[in-house]
Amino acid sequence: MGVCNFKARLEQLRLENPEAVTLFSGDCMSPSTLTNIKEGWQMVHALNTLKIDCACFGNHEFDFQIEHTLKLIRATNFPWLLGNIHFIGTNVLLG
Repeated sequence: MGVCNFKARLEQLRLENPEAVTLFSGDCMSPSTLTNIKEGWQMVHALNTLKIDCACFGNHEFDFQIEHTLKLIRATNFPWLLGNIHFIGTNVLLG
């Protein structure tokens, strides 16, 4: 199913279930063939288009240096949750 068909189906489901929440379970920025070229940026637009309510980090979000991962997640239009990873040397949670 292409992104356009998926988006249309998601919109239909939202109309049928207005109280539903769209969640994403991570592992989106890597790995894929385009990751070698686009470094995860190919997914930012696609995910923003889908109007996700909240995402969780997967292990593949950490295939990049943390600075790059932070740039990618800051470019998304939804919050990210994670309760067990802190920035090194601090009590600040990543998500």
